[in-house]
Amino acid sequence: MNLILFGPPGSGKGTQAKYLEKRMNFRHLSTGDALREAIVNETSLGRKAKEYVEKGQLVPDSLIGSIVRAKLEEVDSGSAHFLFDGYPRNMEQVKQLGGIFSDLSLGDYRVISLEVSDEEVIRRLSGRVSCSQCGNGYNLNYKQPKRPGLCDKCGGALSRRSDDNPETIRERLKVYHLETKPLLDYFAKNGNLTRIQGESDEESVYQAIQKVMKG
Repeated sequence: MNLILFGPPGSGKGTQAKYLEKRMNFRHLSTGDALREAIVNETSLGRKAKEYVEKGQLVPDSLIGSIVRAKLEEVDSGSAHFLFDGYPRNMEQVKQLGGIFSDLSLGDYRVISLEVSDEEVIRRLSGRVSCSQCGNGYNLNYKQPKRPGLCDKCGGALSRRSDDNPETIRERLKVYHLETKPLLDYFAKNGNLTRIQGESDEESVYQAIQKVMKG
C-alpha cells in the first residue's frame, strides 16, 4: 500500500516521512525537497518555481506532475511502496496521480492527514532554522542548538528559509485552506482517509501512523 501524508505546512509530514522511510522501508518522494533542490541548482524548473515559492503560492501543476512521474519511473514499481509528502495538493494533481498510478501499475494508496492548528503551524515554522553546511535542522522554540546560531553537528552557521517568515506562512496557510484542505472530503468519500492528531510528540504520531498502515 502506498501512502500520502497530508496536512498543512509545518504539520510534521517531513519528519514522519523520514521515520516511515527508515522503519517501514517506504520510498519517500517529497516534491518540496525536489523543488528546493532545483531552485538551489538553478535548473530551468527551479527558476520557474522560485517566484511561486517565495510568494507562498503553489507551483503550477504541470511542473509538479512531471517531477512526480519522473521520480516514480526511476524505481522498480514492482517492489516499491511509495510515500508522498506534499503531493497531491489540489484536484488536478489528484487526477494526475490517478493517471500516473494507472500508467505505472502502482496499485492503490492510503491518505493520512496530520491535524495541526494554524497557531501551531506559525509557531513551528517561524522558529525553524537549519545548518547551511550539513543541513541539520533545529527549532528555536523547542529544539535549540547548544550554541546560538551554530550547528551542534558541524559548527556551521544556522539560517532560516526565506519562506519561513510569519507573513509568508500565513499566505501558505491561506492557500492550503482554500485549495488543498477540501481534498480531505474527496479522500474521505473514497474511504482511504485517516485523520491523526499531529500536535503530539513525534514518536506518538509515528506510532499512530504505523497502527493505521498495519491495520
